[in-house]
Amino acid sequence: AILRYDTDGIWEVNFGTNGIAENNHARGCTALGLQSDGRIVSNGLFINDTVMTPEALEFAVLRFTKEGVIDSTFGTNGLRSINIGESDQGLDLWVQPDDKILLTGTSGIDEVIKSSIIRLTADGQLDPSFGDNGIYTFDFGNTLTVCRRLRQQPDGKIIATGRTSNLNSDDPAQLFVLRLLADGQPDPSFGENGAVLLPTDPDTESEGRAIVADLTTITVGGVLFDPVDEDPNYLLAQFYASENVSTSAIPAAISELEAYPNPVVDQFTLTYSLQEPAPVTVELYDMEGTLIQPLLLQKSRESGCHQEVFYLKADLPGGTYLIAVRTENTAQPARYLVLYKI
Repeated sequence: AILRYDTDGIWEVNFGTNGIAENNHARGCTALGLQSDGRIVSNGLFINDTVMTPEALEFAVLRFTKEGVIDSTFGTNGLRSINIGESDQGLDLWVQPDDKILLTGTSGIDEVIKSSIIRLTADGQLDPSFGDNGIYTFDFGNTLTVCRRLRQQPDGKIIATGRTSNLNSDDPAQLFVLRLLADGQPDPSFGENGAVLLPTDPDTESEGRAIVADLTTITVGGVLFDPVDEDPNYLLAQFYASENVSTSAIPAAISELEAYPNPVVDQFTLTYSLQEPAPVTVELYDMEGTLIQPLLLQKSRESGCHQEVFYLKADLPGGTYLIAVRTENTAQPARYLVLYKI
């Protein structure tokens, strides 16, 4: 079921039926997206049988009108199901600027849990111009690969993250970052064959769960945890998005980044230093890489140290967020820090 609230947090009872958009076709909504005309797409699970068996579980995408009614012009009666292997499970969804739909999830194939990235046309058909007839499947040679999140860079390239491991060994699970070209093939200019696996020590596992990507940097949020006591720590990793860029080629335009207090209730002071005068933008993102609140937009600042007070939205729920600080120079990477809201 999908519920909609207005910008004041009030439940819109005129949405769907008595405020709820429901369907009888799919279960377990894991992600939502909006197309340019306001129609809503939802990722989920379709059971293609009267009995829930591994073979009966398929990826599902549903589309609703902006009023919350199943859109019968999408797929078959508003539903597009995709079968790749056994126990297909959708985990994330992203709507491109052209209204094509990217989704990701896991499937059991030949006793291996693999992940797939799928692209549908705006009306719910597999996009033949992407991957292998609309699907790119990967496993990094391991027995368990779970893709948790995917996003699209401004240039159309696709970033995905999650974890991968070999259940037949004692090696820990590793965070991966995968980049595909817009046609669904691995980007040879990124990492090794389009992928980077984060090194970890033998006692620590890692998993990517959030992405913020622009033309200069890819920032991934995730967790580090001990598989014995399962005590997680937050992880933030940043990668250069451009080909053959060394750290010496791009000096740090922004340094000494700090927020106080942190955790924060409703306001905080951000400290940062600029190498040279520049317009500065400060934005707040959630841990899924979605922009939550612009805090400062292209305001000119002199070189040197700065301290600025920012106020969070009154209805911002408690949780973990990312602060992004960038200049207008696209050759300079943005800087990020984790902010805890209580």
